[in-house]
Amino acid sequence: MEKKIIFIILHYMAVETTFECVEYIIKNIDTDNYQIVIVDNNSPDNSYILLQKRYRKNEYIDLIHNEGNTSFSGGNNYGIHYVNRKYKYNFLILMNNDTLLLETAFYEKIKKYYEQYKFAVAGPRIINKYGADVNMTEDQLETEEQIKRYMIWLKKMLILDKIHLMVIYYFFVMQIRKLENCLKNIIKKNDQPMCVKLVKKDVMLHGCFWIFSEKFFEKYDMLIEKKAFYKEEDTLLYKLREKGLLTVYLPDILVIHLEDVSTNVKYRGLRERLRFMYENALETRKEYLSMLHNERESINRLNHRE
Repeated sequence: MEKKIIFIILHYMAVETTFECVEYIIKNIDTDNYQIVIVDNNSPDNSYILLQKRYRKNEYIDLIHNEGNTSFSGGNNYGIHYVNRKYKYNFLILMNNDTLLLETAFYEKIKKYYEQYKFAVAGPRIINKYGADVNMTEDQLETEEQIKRYMIWLKKMLILDKIHLMVIYYFFVMQIRKLENCLKNIIKKNDQPMCVKLVKKDVMLHGCFWIFSEKFFEKYDMLIEKKAFYKEEDTLLYKLREKGLLTVYLPDILVIHLEDVSTNVKYRGLRERLRFMYENALETRKEYLSMLHNERESINRLNHRE
């Protein structure tokens, strides 16, 4: 079955947020030849049943259940595998359930951009619920030294958690950052062009909303599987550059990201949320360093053979 565009929504609890995400797509999409695939990532509540009741008769929506809850990459790969067995398509969108599509010419715009840039993965302009831009669009990956320094900080935070000081230290750090941001805003020149208004190539794209073209799937079957959450953006950009594939930031396509809704539903206390974030941030950086090490070893073995 051929579709112009397919949306994969990764769902975990927070069912009302998923309902809203779906409604924004239905309301704003500019083609009738689309499909929405909701991947329930083994939600422990009754949200999968609620999704079934709401969408079982909707021909535009497929609902599938991943029993493993295999983090961000695993859940999305479960959806990609399902889509690639069932459909043919021009573009595949991976989006969090806490993102809202505001663009009303979405398909036409990404088709135009693809004709111009032949991107493997593109990303829209993303704002949070307060209207602030949260796009990453960095063109430099973290060095191993930077990663190791951050890992030391994460370990320190987890040690502070054991003696019940993590939250206090967290608030202290947040106040310092707020002060730094205020000072930056004071000295910033108003005549500087906003990067969010410019098309940017070969940059990191926020992982809450990725637009994949056939160029990606010519080289990769799916995302690189990761056990821990976070740092998906770095991993994707690293692997794309490895194959000479292009990312493009699209400033005139707007998406709202409500941010960490599923995490906040599961971990209602600040201490629990921080512990979850820091533990996963530490583990995912271990994975990332291991990936870099394995890549170097492979290159060295190849060079040695030559």
